[in-house]
Amino acid sequence: MPCVEFAGLVWIGGASDADLSAALAPLADEPTLKSIGGERVLDERSWPGDFNWKLGVSGFLETYHFKVAHKTGIAPHFAWNRILIDEFGQNLRITVPRSEVVKRPDILDHGPVRNHVTFVYFIFPCSFISILPDHASFITFLPDGLGRTSVESHVFVPHQGDQEYWHKNAALFAQTVTEDMALAASIQRGIAEEPVDIFTFATFEHAIAHFHRGLARLTG
Repeated sequence: MPCVEFAGLVWIGGASDADLSAALAPLADEPTLKSIGGERVLDERSWPGDFNWKLGVSGFLETYHFKVAHKTGIAPHFAWNRILIDEFGQNLRITVPRSEVVKRPDILDHGPVRNHVTFVYFIFPCSFISILPDHASFITFLPDGLGRTSVESHVFVPHQGDQEYWHKNAALFAQTVTEDMALAASIQRGIAEEPVDIFTFATFEHAIAHFHRGLARLTG
């Protein structure tokens, strides 16, 4: 089984070690990804999902749902529906500005950019690493049938610091995942009730379109 180490994590998959390394290589120079290797796992969970895995992935590729799905959680912390997308082969870096950036854009000129944004790295086809100002998270969506998905998540934090603070952040991430999975399951039920053959992506769904172009290339 092909296996390589990348961003402090062990990755398994692909046809060979070389193929797996080549798929991850475009992100090798991203400095924020290198921070995970020095952190510890605080929270590790497995979640059963009643939805197709592609719906789970799609939910992490846009932020316009934040106001509805996450209104009591992460939504107030981020600028609504404003993201910057950079392609790294089939992978993506999605930069999500925090709410204060919209009010005071000049703060990006002072101190590390990481303090004011979240970097979400999409590792094609089904995994995400999110780099927050002071910790990180990982989530992957693994197919478990046509309408079933096994979701696995981890929260990484520094070895030092206020443990209560870290656990509050882990709880917020768990709340976010729970809300995203509920939304994906709702969409799955809607598709099952009224099947359609064609989906049209909106102009702010560039990352989702990128994901499906990658799938189309993969499946021929």
